[in-house]
Amino acid sequence: MDQIESKIKSGLRLSFSDGVCLLREFELHRLGGLADSIRRELHGRNAYYVVNAHINPTNICKVRCPLCAYAVDGSDSRAFELSVGEILRRAESAVSRGVMQLHLVSSIHPDKSFGWYCDIISAIHSAFPRVHIKAYT
Repeated sequence: MDQIESKIKSGLRLSFSDGVCLLREFELHRLGGLADSIRRELHGRNAYYVVNAHINPTNICKVRCPLCAYAVDGSDSRAFELSVGEILRRAESAVSRGVMQLHLVSSIHPDKSFGWYCDIISAIHSAFPRVHIKAYT
């Protein structure tokens, strides 16, 4: 752990195995303190954040992930599917309020192709080229 901490304090990049070690072995409070000390060294007392908004194109999903409370079948009364126009209206509303990052969260719709998801990103990027898009995480 001391070797990894020394690399961090020296500004050296960590390896993949260093990252795995941090996740498995490093004490959370020690890691948080180290991160804060680096932040203070780089930025003083300043803190930065991103103003973002979520847009969910659909909640109709063919996958049933164990932790998901979001996905429904198309026949469910809670099911929805936004048009590209509605997605752009929501993006416009968010951008007009100062949002600089749009986070697209969606399900895996049984009737939509991969292209449908890509088309949504393209439409948003064309309409709002300065907005960062974080999609389908």
